[in-house]
Amino acid sequence: MAALRKMLGSPEDPLCREMMAVIDTQSLQTLAAWAADTALQRYLPVYEAAGGEPALRQEAEVCRELIGAGGKPAALAPHLRELTRLARETQGAAAQAAARAVSVACGVMRSPGNALGFVFYGAAAMAYSQAGIHETSEVYDGLARQEWAAVLDSLKMAALPDEENPVKIDWNC
Repeated sequence: MAALRKMLGSPEDPLCREMMAVIDTQSLQTLAAWAADTALQRYLPVYEAAGGEPALRQEAEVCRELIGAGGKPAALAPHLRELTRLARETQGAAAQAAARAVSVACGVMRSPGNALGFVFYGAAAMAYSQAGIHETSEVYDGLARQEWAAVLDSLKMAALPDEENPVKIDWNC
């Protein structure tokens, strides 16, 4: 059995590198909306299936509404703190990774690099929810790559061509 990791994926993986390249072409608003939508659709169900607190959905939906309304990062702050607290208190590998993915995704307005970061948690959430917690590293890595590919596809579909004011992220990974 492999030691469970909080995050799955590698910044050196070509899928991750391709995601960074697409992220660099998009505005903060586009990335924040995409990340929140992706986390709500893909990772919140993993959290809820494990019996997670309804408060996580409520806080994430408030964040998504604020992002959609062009809300400022300061308006998100109390909701992000609560999401972080809920994620920290969550039990179970899949549920905790899912809660962290949701929390990090909702924080893209405050930290644009989170548009990549939440996928590391999301990949762990999906791998542990699909394979349990007693598999090999190879199994988890394979499932994580599948998740990376799916999320990259969703980013490409959400990406706007020739978007003005793309984010400027110093990828120091």
